[in-house]
Amino acid sequence: MQEFIDAAPLHAVVGPVPLAAVRDAWEQVARLHRAGIAHRDLRAANVLVGRDCAYLVDLGFGADDASAEQQARDVVELMVALSTRVDPASVVAAAADRLGVEAVADGLPFLQPAVLSRAGRAALRGHPGMLTCLRPGDPAAQPRP
Repeated sequence: MQEFIDAAPLHAVVGPVPLAAVRDAWEQVARLHRAGIAHRDLRAANVLVGRDCAYLVDLGFGADDASAEQQARDVVELMVALSTRVDPASVVAAAADRLGVEAVADGLPFLQPAVLSRAGRAALRGHPGMLTCLRPGDPAAQPRP
């Protein structure tokens, strides 16, 4: 038996995704990471959005005693998933606010198609330019003349 949650998967939310829910998702990731846990599957299907909150579900691939790399990959997967529905600058700002700038920066090396999940790569294909928007201060992400 499972408890009913009045929420929809991120990709199925009708209308704008509330910024309060985005901040809540990042707060939950921060709690997981402080406990040494990585979710390891933070695609849009596993982020349920309610009125002003988010629920991270399906920790079947989760890892306790998670490495810094596993946690950094959580950050980039959620950044990509959220940026399919919310302005990327708002996603990055919320992540930095809840996780800290250093944790967001630690994820930057993993913010590339070859490292993302299949769902993350599909999100990038559907939103050209997303990587550049998620890495505005990173010279490697800037378009070349």
